[in-house]
Amino acid sequence: MKYLESTIDDMLSYCKNFRRNLIEGRKRTAAHQKKNLILDDRYGGYYKIIDPDKNNGTPVYRGSFEKDPEVQKVAAYHYFDSALEIVEENIRLLEKCKEEIRDIDPNVFLETMPKAYQKQADFVFDMMGVPDIDNWMNMPRRYSERFPEDKKYLTKQKWMVRSKSEVMWSNAYYDRGIPCLYEAVQPVNGINIATDFRALETFQYEELSHEHFGKMDDLEYVTTQFLPKLKAYLKAGFIPGVNLIMTFEFGDTPLTPEVIQATLDHYYGKQ
Repeated sequence: MKYLESTIDDMLSYCKNFRRNLIEGRKRTAAHQKKNLILDDRYGGYYKIIDPDKNNGTPVYRGSFEKDPEVQKVAAYHYFDSALEIVEENIRLLEKCKEEIRDIDPNVFLETMPKAYQKQADFVFDMMGVPDIDNWMNMPRRYSERFPEDKKYLTKQKWMVRSKSEVMWSNAYYDRGIPCLYEAVQPVNGINIATDFRALETFQYEELSHEHFGKMDDLEYVTTQFLPKLKAYLKAGFIPGVNLIMTFEFGDTPLTPEVIQATLDHYYGKQ
């Protein structure tokens, strides 16, 4: 629910900023509010302007939109006015939605239902397509056995990982309560890749793969690690920024807690 509330807040903020701009634009073009436009295709895209205060409301032919400043100003006012109505309605609906959102504790929710519905077999949830988080975390999987001697750093999950950056990412996933795996092997385009982190986005129950590339100013690393992995992911249909999170470090731009929090905010919702 926090993810949903955060998304609605972001949309409200965008709409309210947009509304302010529309109101300002409408003020600047207010002198044209009584006028209207009619596009007359018979004249190759020329416009008529109807001004009730002039010519007894008889439409006056004007030039094309591109060449006639008066046409542009009238069109601008009506754009601001019409768009403002839509934005106001969107804000009203979003605020109503936010007011009516309720956190759902599955245990409390079931207690409000008749007893016949309070205890459901696991297959019910399987049919809903909702994975059990504990089962997802503990499913039998293969994990990377490559260069175990390089795993020198301990995380809060009691994992041994390969770098201080991976410790930072791992601990951040743990602190957020995001179900996560480290170097779980998955087939990608016929190649088994031990993805750095594989996490479960629990709002839509989607798995996201996360590769952190920490030596991007090292040409050998780029050519032997980054490019082959990227090629395999792309061929397998992964979309960077959608179901594949890619993060990078350079010598002069090391990983920071701010970058980590911003990344997790983007993919998993703000805390």
